[in-house]
Amino acid sequence: MNRREDGRPIDSRWGASCGRCHAAQARFEATALMRDGTLFVSTPLNRVLAFDAETGTTRWIFDPQIDKEEEYPEQYTSRGVSMWVESATSTSECARRIFLATIDARLMGLDAATGRLCDGFGVKGVIDLRKGAGANNEVVTHPYSVTSPPAIVNDVVVVGSSVTTSSLRDPASAVVRAFDVRTGALRWSFDPIPRNEQHPARSTWSADAMTATGGANVWSIIAADGDRDLVFLPTASAAPNHYGGLRPGAEPTSLPTQ
Repeated sequence: MNRREDGRPIDSRWGASCGRCHAAQARFEATALMRDGTLFVSTPLNRVLAFDAETGTTRWIFDPQIDKEEEYPEQYTSRGVSMWVESATSTSECARRIFLATIDARLMGLDAATGRLCDGFGVKGVIDLRKGAGANNEVVTHPYSVTSPPAIVNDVVVVGSSVTTSSLRDPASAVVRAFDVRTGALRWSFDPIPRNEQHPARSTWSADAMTATGGANVWSIIAADGDRDLVFLPTASAAPNHYGGLRPGAEPTSLPTQ
């Protein structure tokens, strides 16, 4: 839609449907991403649609086949996708990648030109984020989603998570992870709960609290500074949200209560 200088709309150039949202719990919260004349947008069920930004013509659609019978921490929510570009001149397959993180905890790398999965990333284009997010880096058993777009910092893609923290003391781990954009190999991980020996608050937590406490997750948008190789993580509170008596100790890397 074009707008006058005073902000009033002139006319609508084109429109598109993102498809049926399926349920009352679905919320359209995505911010569209545009690059080189293509507009990329994700739907509450994580379908990714690529449009010609000038005409609205659909260039491709990718559907990750989300299971609609499952329950997710934020139900059906997707706040967008991210893009990594190898170089401005490269024309090889997957030289421009769309990264999609799904409500069923998968991280996917897509060829921005075609919408096809990039085979060299993870396992045929997919990383199962539930693996390594449970106790002792095992597969997580509690509800676990990703609802915000991954952050791209040079050659790594960084993802947080959405977990159920309001009623459980021990929901899924809030570990934040960074993966190689080309291969999907794990580069680093950070847990806001002081389980790591280098965490500044570790000495103030009991062994029971460190083991049993989950949450402090990064469900929202991660900011990045590529020049300094930094990411800024907006952490939530550890679990349970509204009572901190089960986790006495300092919480410098999470919101104490909310």
